[in-house]
Amino acid sequence: MIIRYISAGDRLNYGDMLFSLIFREYFQDEFQIYYYGIVKSNYTDFGAIPTHSYKSLIKDICPSEDIVVIGGGEVLFPRWNKLYSFIYPMYSIIKNNRYLNVLDKAFNLSNNFFYKSSYEFPFVPNLQCENIYISVGGQFNSDISTEEREYLVKILMQSKVVSVRDIRTSISLKSHGLDTDLVPDSAILMSKVYPYHQLQYKLKNKTLLDLNDDYLFLQVGRFKGPKDINKFIYDINYIAKKKGLVVVCCPIGIAPGHEDHELLQYFCKLDSSWKFIKPNNIFDIMYLIAKSDMYIGTSLHGLITAFSYNKPAISLNKKIQKANSFIETWCSEFYVSTIDYEELSSKVILIEQKWNKSKAQVQLEYCQDKVEKYFQFINNYLKTKNNFH
Repeated sequence: MIIRYISAGDRLNYGDMLFSLIFREYFQDEFQIYYYGIVKSNYTDFGAIPTHSYKSLIKDICPSEDIVVIGGGEVLFPRWNKLYSFIYPMYSIIKNNRYLNVLDKAFNLSNNFFYKSSYEFPFVPNLQCENIYISVGGQFNSDISTEEREYLVKILMQSKVVSVRDIRTSISLKSHGLDTDLVPDSAILMSKVYPYHQLQYKLKNKTLLDLNDDYLFLQVGRFKGPKDINKFIYDINYIAKKKGLVVVCCPIGIAPGHEDHELLQYFCKLDSSWKFIKPNNIFDIMYLIAKSDMYIGTSLHGLITAFSYNKPAISLNKKIQKANSFIETWCSEFYVSTIDYEELSSKVILIEQKWNKSKAQVQLEYCQDKVEKYFQFINNYLKTKNNFH
């Protein structure tokens, strides 16, 4: 048996690169694994696992023998054009321009110029073999037609192993007759796979070892930032001053559509006391969050990293449903639900009161144990199928 593992790890986005690294750690000794993305990629310099293209997946797969593993992330149910916009900067410009987007839809540019496929939803593949979904996220939404819904439900129904990472996804799938296992995002295991005391040896930017311990880690996505930037800077400085911390800005999502660095560098221009750090690999990011006194940001996997290394965190921007749903599902006892920017200063006391390091550690161990038991279940399931073949 060969495992064909597919994820969104073909772009410079911290969270999407974590899934395959965690999976490899737990399954590489038992199975032969090939890694795929939408496109062929090689971000080994950034710490990621290289991916073969989706076109190669179609060509390589042996339907009667292989297993396809969809390895996590918000993969239910993005279309090709959305996924391409995270990979190709020029296509991202088209998608984010109102008029060009109309042309894209009219002439189906993504299909004509990138990859022609009958599968509109690449992470719900109809490849005539078994699919396994690990802690995935997403919802059925209004732009999915009735015919497409029926197709998606049919494919998911054929999968015997489907786990989702939050209540929001579970409810959406259940409303369409799909029963799933509720399992935390597999990235929660990062502190077990990469213990804090070992992270320093994986750093690419060794100057981070000299960084003062007293700082808060700030990350904000380019299209997810505050309307009133000056007030936001004032509020962050209020929190930092109150705690005796400096502000360190570090991008997590660098891919098109994320571009954290653009907004963070602008913040640092407006306030010269803020420090901008460009990460040279994913372990630079992991280490900076793990070492910080607090994480504040819009990234779900920034939040999950803080949780995994037992750090207080503030999740920004209520529009980001996946982050809010993760908190409500797994860690609402000690993290405040996602807040809007204008609420930041008024909720500081509540945020501080709610944080409980010992409670967080107990819940972290529960979540990690739940993911590891699920991995063991998958492992046993795959071995059984392998013996059958």
